[in-house]
Amino acid sequence: MSEPPGTLDTSTTECPRCRCSRRAAKSTADLRGTPVDDRERQLKENALVDAIADDCASIRAAIAVEESRLVRRLADAWALAEEQSSRSASADSRRRDMPLRCIASQIGVETHLHDRTVQTKMYDAWRLVCYFGDTVAALETGRISKAHADVILEMGGRLEDAQVRAAFESVVLEWAAAETVGRTRAYARSWRRSSTRAPCSNAMLRPRTSAPSQSWISRTGCRRSSLSCRRSMRTRWSID
Repeated sequence: MSEPPGTLDTSTTECPRCRCSRRAAKSTADLRGTPVDDRERQLKENALVDAIADDCASIRAAIAVEESRLVRRLADAWALAEEQSSRSASADSRRRDMPLRCIASQIGVETHLHDRTVQTKMYDAWRLVCYFGDTVAALETGRISKAHADVILEMGGRLEDAQVRAAFESVVLEWAAAETVGRTRAYARSWRRSSTRAPCSNAMLRPRTSAPSQSWISRTGCRRSSLSCRRSMRTRWSID
């Protein structure tokens, strides 16, 4: 019986050149499927993408929580090293820096990082906890990522005035919660430039609303000015 026009035979046929058996291709209609099947497949794929996106957001928030824990522990390590150094009566800077070296070395062994890298992370974590507490709190809740927090520290850490720094954190943190790291950096840079050209208004100097940090670091060592910390870091890193 002959096949109806417009369809392809799916039975085994013989190639006229090499006389091998080949199966004919399916018709175009079979490959394309029905509109109902396409719609169902699209709905399933959309649901799968939504589930993947939700999982990625949950994992990102969980990573941010762990990053905040690491920040607080590194800040505690810096404050402990400062406290131990303050008890040293030696005038030799090398001896006074031994607590910092020892703590950084031990952390470096456990985390497979260089001692100097650990010292930098400890100092940055200390500044982040002391000067940008709201940012650390947002990191703990997963509102922002560690990369966002690093941008706030990088751009706002140079602001010496406490009120201006608090206003910077409040504005940029709200922006960072809904934007990418790159756009947050550009916005923070723009805000900092505008704040240096003109005095801040009362609207810019909004009070901080979060409660003070309850960690051990919040009760120790936070009175040291950022200028003295930078001097101490220059002194330490001048030692081989």
